Amino acid sequence: MLTLVDMCCHAALVLEKLVLGALPIPASILLTWAAVSAYGFDAAPFLLWAFTGGAIALVGVPLPSSFLQPVTPPAPSRGPSLPTLCNG
Repeated sequence: MLTLVDMCCHAALVLEKLVLGALPIPASILLTWAAVSAYGFDAAPFLLWAFTGGAIALVGVPLPSSFLQPVTPPAPSRGPSLPTLCNG
C-alpha cells in the first residue's frame, strides 16, 4: 500500500518529467524573440530552428532525477535462504 510520502514522490517525478519535457519550446520562443529584435525578421525561421534544436539537445541529455533516492541493498538474512533449504 502506498503511503502519502510515496504518492508525493511519484507526483514529483511525474511533474519533473512534465516540466522538463515542456521546457524547450517556450525557452526557444523567448530566445528567438530576443534575437529577432536584435537581428531582424528575415532570420526568424532560422533562429527558431537553431534555438529549438539546441534546447531539445540540451534537455534530451539523460540526467539523474532530483527526486529519486538511492536504493540500498537489502540486509542479509540470518537464517538459511530458500534455495539452501530446497537443495540441501
